[in-house]
Amino acid sequence: MTDNRPPLIDRSARPADSGPAMPYTQGTHDALVAAQAVSRPSAQQAGPESDRHASVTAAHLMLAILAETGSTATRAFTDQGLRLGRARMRVAALTLPPPDRVERADGPLTPIDAVLAEARSDAARRRHRAVGTGHLLIALTAPHALADELTGLGLDVSAAVRFVCATYAATPPRPRDTGREFA
Repeated sequence: MTDNRPPLIDRSARPADSGPAMPYTQGTHDALVAAQAVSRPSAQQAGPESDRHASVTAAHLMLAILAETGSTATRAFTDQGLRLGRARMRVAALTLPPPDRVERADGPLTPIDAVLAEARSDAARRRHRAVGTGHLLIALTAPHALADELTGLGLDVSAAVRFVCATYAATPPRPRDTGREFA
C-alpha cells in the first residue's frame, strides 16, 4: 500500500533559519504525526472526492494539538474556560477550502515548517531540552500563523503564553523516550 500523504517537513522550501535541532516531547511528536494524518487522509479513508491537501499547515497542527487533551497547550485553552470541542470545530473549518476559493486576507496558511522553526527557537531561548506542545502553541500565536483565528476563539494569547511559561517553569518539557533501539 502506498502512502500518499505529504511529507511532514517540506525540505524544498526550508526556512532560512529553521531553528536549532531539538528533540520533541511525546505530546509534540504525537501532534505532528496527527497533523500529517489530518492533512491528507489515506485514499481508503478519504474517498475519491475528498479534500486532500498538498502540505501540512498551521491549522492542521492546531487541530491535532487540540485533540491532545491534557497537554500543556490544551490546558492553556481550558485554563481560560474555552471549550476544546468548539475550538476544534472552528479550527477544522480552516482546513476546508472555501466554496469560492477566496484566499485569506493575509495570505495562505503558514506551512508547518515555519511553525516548527519558531517553536524550536522558543524552546532554545527558554533553555528547554525539548519542544513541547506549549512551544507549538506559542509559535501558532504569531501573526503569520493563527494569531487572529486563536484570538477569535476567545484565547487571550498573553495569558496563554504566561500559562505555558509557568507550567514549563514548574516542570520543563522532557524529550520523548525513543527507546534503547534508537539511541
